[in-house]
Amino acid sequence: MKCIVVNCNSSDKKAGRKISFHSVIIRSRDTKEDDDVDYLEDIVNPDTEDESLKYFEDDDMPINFLEEAQVTHTSNTPNTLRSRSSKRVDALLKYKEAACFMAYQIVKHKKSFGDARTWTETFVKILNTFGNCDVAQKLMKIPFTRFTIGKCVDILNARAEEELMAKIQRAEVISIALDETTDVSHSSQLLIFVRGVFSDMTIFEEMLELKQLKTTGKGQDILRETLQALGKFGATDKLFSVTTDGAPAMKGNKEGFYGLLCRQVPHVKHVYCMLHQENLCARNLGLKLNATADFAVQIINKIRGGNRSLTHRLFKQFLLQHGAPYKDLLMSCEVRWLTKCNALKRLFVLRQYVMDFVETIKFDESLKEKMKSSCFWPEIALLCDVMGCLNKLNISMQGNNHDVFHHLRIMDELIDELKMMEEQILSNDLRAFPTCHHLRYTYSKYSENLRVLIQNLEMKFRQYQDLRIYNPEDVVERRNLLSIFPTTY
Repeated sequence: MKCIVVNCNSSDKKAGRKISFHSVIIRSRDTKEDDDVDYLEDIVNPDTEDESLKYFEDDDMPINFLEEAQVTHTSNTPNTLRSRSSKRVDALLKYKEAACFMAYQIVKHKKSFGDARTWTETFVKILNTFGNCDVAQKLMKIPFTRFTIGKCVDILNARAEEELMAKIQRAEVISIALDETTDVSHSSQLLIFVRGVFSDMTIFEEMLELKQLKTTGKGQDILRETLQALGKFGATDKLFSVTTDGAPAMKGNKEGFYGLLCRQVPHVKHVYCMLHQENLCARNLGLKLNATADFAVQIINKIRGGNRSLTHRLFKQFLLQHGAPYKDLLMSCEVRWLTKCNALKRLFVLRQYVMDFVETIKFDESLKEKMKSSCFWPEIALLCDVMGCLNKLNISMQGNNHDVFHHLRIMDELIDELKMMEEQILSNDLRAFPTCHHLRYTYSKYSENLRVLIQNLEMKFRQYQDLRIYNPEDVVERRNLLSIFPTTY
């Protein structure tokens, strides 16, 4: 099998990064040995007026390595291939760029490497339809095999690691956030993110590693994988803080990850994920409101949950026949924290349709009686408004490059808003409660629930008070605080 080795360096101007590829080998596993020379000859000998190459001249290519190209050949390369014009070299690199672009899209959309052939056949048919037969023929000659796509992915991955290594080396201080979860195949996945601050106070956030815990997920297992990832990038000495959830394997002072880490890196600070703290507070709205929320979830599950496919189909037809504003209910999931509020809002809007529908089928009598009680739907409305505020806080905490000061500021704003709602509900003033505002119900007795929620939030976030007190003129202290991950997401 013949090959051409291409050494090239270039830069991706749009992404603001420099791309280097060394010893990129273009091979064809789909051609016979006798056809290799003709195949390479056709690649590096484009037509003089080659309009088909315009197809590969897209400025949105993720990698552009058309500049400063240098072609070297192996000893087995025919003499006819050893002296080529720069245009022919550019043509070869355009083919290679197309292969890397295909690999980029395959990985981005989480497709199998073998799907590249299917995509190529589709592109060829589209090009032939529009009369671009020359482009289609050249596209068919690119070896979009699993080997080619895998090789391009390895190149992209190696360059990404080099860029991350350079960022970490430039950073003055870094922090990490860890989250461990078990996927649908029962594999324990450990996700590690890194956040660093440069000397000019700019911040970068990147995924450091995705590790698979092959056996147990104890603190010592998490510590081993984390130290290995930090050591790979030379980041252990710059580590300032770690952010985790409240799981014992993460937070434990003796056998947990943080406790074991402190024995090796004593100066590391631990931060408890603010989103997890907020979610724990949202689950404690008082026994009565919590019970009402559980009843609402049971009603939804009785209609469209589990194996109730017939009931679900009948309910959707019932909504369609009666002109309901929505076509279905929404499900609630414990691990998706924003779903409960959305599910309760949808149930409240469709409350009359739900009550009419359950009378036409065999339904749990206790849930029927609960829906007919005078306080059930007003409590659902109150839950929608309170959880809506908490969801707004959750969403505002998400996103990249948010520092701990931003999170503390929006937390203070939420507590002030809840205090205002508590004062208004005492006098049954429902202007701050858009869902409750439509009901004629006395809500003053629920002020205690809001007071409990406020106290829980203040108690949970009291541990962050020391982060508020710092000297703004101390550059090192401010840089360290900016590096902290406020959340694990």
